[in-house]
Amino acid sequence: MPTGRQAVRQSVRCPGDGRRGRGDSATWSLPPAPSRIVPLPDTSVPSASAPGNGAALHSHGSEETFIALTGRWEVYWGDEGRESVVLEPFDGMVVPDGVLRGFRNAGEGEALLLTVLGAHDTGRCVWAESLRPAFVEAARQPARPR
Repeated sequence: MPTGRQAVRQSVRCPGDGRRGRGDSATWSLPPAPSRIVPLPDTSVPSASAPGNGAALHSHGSEETFIALTGRWEVYWGDEGRESVVLEPFDGMVVPDGVLRGFRNAGEGEALLLTVLGAHDTGRCVWAESLRPAFVEAARQPARPR
């Protein structure tokens, strides 16, 4: 599996957000309009989470795009999740297929993160091996009434 900064193919900042570099509105221009509009896959999910909550290390059968809509979100990746970046509102990044990734609300209040998987049929979700003891323990617990 790719690790480190090579695992993240793209990082995006919105134009005019007040930061220097690729997001500087003075140097940013829009590409031509597409000839047809393609809807987001059925696998686009807005996630609202309390501080500290999110998803543990996992992988799908496709790339995954993360866009912070509100709050601050830490996205982490790699076999042990040691690489990470914090996304501010309207920052985004793409993690390639086959790379373990996770995310958590790194802010002080509830926040919204948009995740988009790059395929309609992503197959099963693969969880990090380090989570096995937690899954075994959870399976031993009695089911909670709904």
